[in-house]
This record gives sequence, C-alpha cells and structure tokens, in this order.
Amino acid sequence: MKIETKKGQKKPVVLYTERDFTKLERKDDGAISFELSNELPDRYDTIIPFEMWNFDNYNENPILAYNHYTGTDNPDNIIGSGRIEIDEKNKKIYGFPQFEPAEINKKAAKIEKKVNHGTLRAVSVGFIPIEAGHWGVESDDENPNIYYFGQVELVEFSIVDIPANPQALKQSLAMRSFLEDTKQIKEKTKKNGNKRLLKSKNRYYQQLYKLQS
Repeated sequence: MKIETKKGQKKPVVLYTERDFTKLERKDDGAISFELSNELPDRYDTIIPFEMWNFDNYNENPILAYNHYTGTDNPDNIIGSGRIEIDEKNKKIYGFPQFEPAEINKKAAKIEKKVNHGTLRAVSVGFIPIEAGHWGVESDDENPNIYYFGQVELVEFSIVDIPANPQALKQSLAMRSFLEDTKQIKEKTKKNGNKRLLKSKNRYYQQLYKLQS
C-alpha cells in the first residue's frame, strides 16, 4: 500500500535510523557490505521486522549517499549506487556500496578509500513508513517500550561519519517527533478502551504529514 497525498498535504517524511559502527564486513572476494537491518532494537528503540521491508522502488533507483545529503544542488553527494542482499535465514538485510570512480566523483573515491581504510565504518538507512506500525504488545511476546514499524520502503542508504552532524541531527529530531506522536496515540487509544493500538490509519498518516525532513 502506498501513501497518497491530496492537494495541499505534505509529502510523507523520510525517517532515518543509524546502525552500529561495527557492522562493516568484508567478503572473501574483497567486496564490502554493511548490515543495514536486523530485528534488534536500534538507538531509537524501534524495530523494522524483516518481512516489512519493501525494496521495489529502491532497486529501480539504488541511491548511495553521503550523510543523507540527497536533493541538494551538489550531485557529488550521491557517491554511488547500492546493491541489496537479503539473508532470509538470519533475517538480515545487507547493503553493498558501489562507489563512483574518481574521474566521475572525487568525493566518492575519497570516501571509498576511507571506508577501505576503516575510518568510515557506519551506515544509516532512509525509509518511508507506508503502513501503520504499533508499540509492542506483551501478550504477543513483544516489548511494550519498542515501536514495531509496519511496511517500510527503502529510499537510500548512506555512508555516515558522526551521527550528530547537522543533517543527521535534524533527521533524528524527526524520528523522535514521530515516535512521540505515536506514543500519544497509543495512550489515547488505551484511555478510550480500544485494545488495538493505532487502529486509525488516517490519524497515523496525519502524524507523518506533520514531520519535516
């Protein structure tokens, strides 16, 4: 299901989540991969269940960015393309960066060297929630303090340096605003005696439209 916006409504925001700094792996053929997603909580106490990822649009436009600087007037912030590999057995998603060569993009070549050297070791994924998620339900063996996303669409993944850089900080605030809104909805539905959290998808999407990237 896709989110459709009416005239005058804001487009849904892209949310971001940083992965661990230790997830860079090197394959036997020398290829570098990053673990983009697993079913463990991230720094925001959210989980994207393995089966909820949608890569259809990403595979058509596989953007690899630096620090999420997309949509700028500097095309060199797009440092290459990415390839997605799905590990169904272990329920993990891997991203393989393919950097542009120096003759096309000197910034990309430098970042690739820093990745190979081990200076840059972290990635962050940008995604759009396209179905309502929920806060954990204890009776379903879920953590009530964890937010479980519904279906999400991968937009891009980025090589990142310091998560608190201005762009990442702005995106972090958007994620926290999103989670705070869903917590408020959770409390209101509990007070109204509604056992199904986030039952109203229209209200859920209204929270998405309020966020600004």
